[in-house]
Amino acid sequence: MNRRRTLSIVFIACASFLAALLVALLVWDWSWFRGHAERAASDAIGRNVTIGGLISVDLGLTTRVVLNDVTMANSSWGKADSFAHVERLDVSVSVPALIRGETEIRSLALSGFTVALERNANGDANWIFKGGNPNRGNEDGAQIAIRRITMRDGSLRFSDQQASRSFDLKIATMHGTIAEESGEVVVDGTGSFQGMPFDLALNTGPIDALRRRSRPFPVDLSARVGENRFSANGSIQAPPRLDSMDFRINLEGPDLSKLANLAGMDIPATPAFALRGRVVQKGDTLTFENLSARLGENALTVSGRVRSLAEAEAMDLHVDAKGSNLAVLADLAGLSMPETAPYEFKGRVVYGDNEWTLDDFSARLGRSDLAGNIRVNIIAAGKGGALPRVTGELRSNALDLDDFDELFGVEARDEGDGQKRPNNATTKDRVIPDVPLPVEWLKAIEGDVRVTVRSIENVYGDIDSVAGHVVLEEGKLTIDQLDLTAGDGKLAASATVDARGDSVAVSLNGEIRKLDLATVLPKGAVERINGQLGGSVTLSGGGQSLLPLLKSLHGEVTAFLAGGELNRLLAEATGLDVLGTLRSLVGDKAATTRIRCMVADFDVDGGVLDSNALVLDTDSLLLTGDGRISLPDEAVNITLTPRARGINPLSFSAPLTVSGSFRDVRIAPQVTGLGAQAGKTFALGLLLGPMAALAPVIEEKLAGDSNCAALLKDARTPSDGKKDERNEVPSKPSPREPFGIPQER
Repeated sequence: MNRRRTLSIVFIACASFLAALLVALLVWDWSWFRGHAERAASDAIGRNVTIGGLISVDLGLTTRVVLNDVTMANSSWGKADSFAHVERLDVSVSVPALIRGETEIRSLALSGFTVALERNANGDANWIFKGGNPNRGNEDGAQIAIRRITMRDGSLRFSDQQASRSFDLKIATMHGTIAEESGEVVVDGTGSFQGMPFDLALNTGPIDALRRRSRPFPVDLSARVGENRFSANGSIQAPPRLDSMDFRINLEGPDLSKLANLAGMDIPATPAFALRGRVVQKGDTLTFENLSARLGENALTVSGRVRSLAEAEAMDLHVDAKGSNLAVLADLAGLSMPETAPYEFKGRVVYGDNEWTLDDFSARLGRSDLAGNIRVNIIAAGKGGALPRVTGELRSNALDLDDFDELFGVEARDEGDGQKRPNNATTKDRVIPDVPLPVEWLKAIEGDVRVTVRSIENVYGDIDSVAGHVVLEEGKLTIDQLDLTAGDGKLAASATVDARGDSVAVSLNGEIRKLDLATVLPKGAVERINGQLGGSVTLSGGGQSLLPLLKSLHGEVTAFLAGGELNRLLAEATGLDVLGTLRSLVGDKAATTRIRCMVADFDVDGGVLDSNALVLDTDSLLLTGDGRISLPDEAVNITLTPRARGINPLSFSAPLTVSGSFRDVRIAPQVTGLGAQAGKTFALGLLLGPMAALAPVIEEKLAGDSNCAALLKDARTPSDGKKDERNEVPSKPSPREPFGIPQER
């Protein structure tokens, strides 16, 4: 009896205690724990956490805790007032799970929240907390499971001072659930991003799979921002570092500029775009499998690997690109370019050990093609030290210069200050600009490239082939073996640009043999004058800019023309018709007159071309000249004397003066001395005497042209047919030889 009574008393006491405790809990002001909760949270993250509102607790098997006005402090350098603020945080926790040593959050709801993510100029991020160790994991084996999460009326602001970009994300509603049996995650939400409406749908595998790194974690995401759509389907292999993934992606939209604006970039409006393909990441290596991009009618396909994408330590990519117009791509690169012909490109792009390789590539623009191999070593240890070095070989079966006409119209783009930078600067009165010579550029790179072109089509005519070899070492650029053939004509040249000193030394040497003018002159010019061209040039000089270079030029320039025609309109334009000479010689109905031989021979000293011989011999007239052309001063001063054939061998028309600047050349008759000139007679040998010294060169370059040969014969013979020792011009010690090209003897 006593025992039963004792048990009853104990039971009543316990029940009373529990009842009292329950009553106390029901009426307890849970805000009493605010200070303890704030300190615990602050210690956990290393930031000050405050709870400004009420704390309410609803006890039960699923206990509900509501916190109001929760604020998490920002970093000391942050600009936002706080890192995060939540007006209401509602959490429901399963008590039985806690008893089992598990944490199961039945629901988590946030409303009226703001988050400010910031990165400063030094790269410090305010979302990196000092408290805890994110890589430590859950050492006691406890698991946290969230079954449902809801977010309403939230906003996120991201600001990156280091990259100078920012964006705003506003969340209207966001719902996420985790199935209790399968553990699969389903999320959907709506809101706005940078002012554009968005919606998204996300399905993933069970959260538990994140802890099992040996098994992939599936992810299926689809999103829409404005008119842009994105989807990604694949898996993450090894979270939480996300160093392994495999996704098939699809991105498309009507205008790439609108998508770029979301990332803080400003590009011109574009046609519709799309990006599709497979992207695989394993460690620091990213693999692209048939990754195709489309921008209007331009398409790009890439397959290959990139190691350390941010630093691009190494890559091996197969690239296939084609489109209807390069101008669209030029706009994205910041260039202004007119529309171009359709283009194609195929090749392998390899980078590693500081070396870029464009291997076995082929390209086409319109009807023009280009192929070859190019290698660029960024820090090659060449003769000039550790400098970038370009080597390779380029070849083309056909180049149509019409395909490149539009490319020559590329302009410098506005650099942001409202001004466009011209390619060069010219003074008001000069035609040739005094631009600096590329001293530093020539010293900053080295190279060795061979170029071969089998055929060149242009508005002038067809060039059969061009081959050249360009070498740049220690600041010296050498162009040797530059050979051009067009029909029976040939051009051979070599040049050097030496920037090893304080100024640039330049030399140019070349020769032309039987080159048809139709291959080097525009069609309109060929209609006015044509024939076979021969000659040679030997020039050298130096300076830090173009004007001092011109002032230092010295050498020889010689040109010959035979077997052609001179249009009457061109003759009139030269001023020959001033005295009515041309009409009396050619006749009003004649459209052209045949060129028997034309010779122009100059010595060059200090940039001044001083004539040795200026002769134009046609069926109807002989035009001789003498004078100078100054390149530094851009001045012309030449006297031309026309002599009619078939009228009076000893009668001359008034001389013509060609004078003025390059910008304003004037042709006028010499009125002074006209009467005295009419009373003089000259032997033909005196007029043509300077040509005698050029005889071997002319005969070689024009292959013994009969008309020039006859003129040379006249140059050696006085008009009376007898040798005149007084008028004979002695031959030079030996025929001139074009530099680097031995003359046949």
